Amino acid sequence: MLIDRVVGTEMEYGITVEWEDRDRLQGNAQIDDEEAVLSINHFEIDKLLFNVPDGLYRTAQFLTNGSSSYADHYHPEYATPEIKVTNASEIEAYDGLDELVAAEIAGERIIMHAFEVAKKQGIIRSYSLNNRILDEFGTTTGYHENYLVDRGRLDIKKAEGEQYDAFGLFGLHNATRNIYAGSGGVYRPKGETDLTFTVAQKPVTLQKDFNLATTTEKPLINTRDEPHAAARHFARLHNVCADPSNSAWSKRIKVGTTVMVLDAIENGAKLGGVLEFEQGKLHHIARQVAADPTCKRPVRRANGATIKPVDIQYEILARAHHNAARYTQTKVTKWILAEWERALRLITEDPLLLADRADWPLRYKMHQKYGGYNLGRDVQFDMINPGENGRNTIAVARAKKWKQWMPPEELIQARMVSPPPNTRAWPRGNYIKKSVHNRFAIRVNWGGWSQLAAPKECIVPDPRSTRTETGSVLRLTYN
Repeated sequence: MLIDRVVGTEMEYGITVEWEDRDRLQGNAQIDDEEAVLSINHFEIDKLLFNVPDGLYRTAQFLTNGSSSYADHYHPEYATPEIKVTNASEIEAYDGLDELVAAEIAGERIIMHAFEVAKKQGIIRSYSLNNRILDEFGTTTGYHENYLVDRGRLDIKKAEGEQYDAFGLFGLHNATRNIYAGSGGVYRPKGETDLTFTVAQKPVTLQKDFNLATTTEKPLINTRDEPHAAARHFARLHNVCADPSNSAWSKRIKVGTTVMVLDAIENGAKLGGVLEFEQGKLHHIARQVAADPTCKRPVRRANGATIKPVDIQYEILARAHHNAARYTQTKVTKWILAEWERALRLITEDPLLLADRADWPLRYKMHQKYGGYNLGRDVQFDMINPGENGRNTIAVARAKKWKQWMPPEELIQARMVSPPPNTRAWPRGNYIKKSVHNRFAIRVNWGGWSQLAAPKECIVPDPRSTRTETGSVLRLTYN
């Protein structure tokens, strides 16, 4: 149910480096060093990621804070630990959404630390780390959200069949939530010379509503049935159409509203009535919404009538409210519903009123301030590591404009070295720590996929639980 909703996110970071001593990292392999600035390969990224902050340990790709970091082709990728987003944090004044935001920011710092160490060691001269997923020409990489769902109520195998109306509502929410949750950006559409602004980065390349592939077909929702849990009971919704957020408010509202929608869907909410759309057209809606910074351009419904994106969101909010009335609300669910409604009210008046909390409106206002779209200025909005002055746009916005939405620094620091205490990330993180200190190899089995061999077994089939079942082989098994 709502109180046990588990979420995790994955971020593929963009990275460029200026090498100082690449041969040293390659183990004296012959490297063509005619150019100082070179791309970085899978092997080099993976090797550098073993540079972790004090108090954190890594074995294979898994870290003792419950996360994982690894090289995904030519990108360093960071996957947060599993988090119960609607529960209270163990730091009592804060909630599960603060936990999620803290985990993502901890990931930024952990990845940045790896390259800072390489810089201090004289391996690289400089580097540029960013969370941008849209390049100048409209090609996107990935930021993914993962939601634990009850397989008895939502079966991803039925997304394009008997459960289309349920999954369609989930897709419609993702297609339209970018009016408040998109990260924004500028790019040059194919065949055009001028830059254009998009409210969200990922929708630019979406080609399908649902599909098994993530890179070739660019779907709104990935239908690969890979639960990373006890498959009889759980499914994982792999949301591949999302934008990474720099604002803590955007991170909270993006995931928070989606959790509320999923809970409503599991209790029977689906497409229908005002929200009746032609099958296979949801990704088109996502692209249309992203192309309109006014948020007023209507989209077409199945009967030929039109509806504005903000009105779609009001209809989805009404379904979430109806479902929420079933439960005693927590502090975080009350916050989600109130902020969701406030955001829609502000968008109806003027979307740029959200600049004090949301990504794309602040980015859009920045371009307005300086008199037009500029790619170099836009890219600075996505830079993770500090510039020459020791600061960057993200850091300034988080310290000033968006400060009230930030989780406490103590929580971010905690998530850099320790896992959340109320999901299976806790036993996994501590188990890996024990393996590092006692120098034994482990295997993490996500249902057929594994790393390394091992002498014992630690089974954690339920992502919501910290309880483990011990067997005869030491490996973390999830189904």
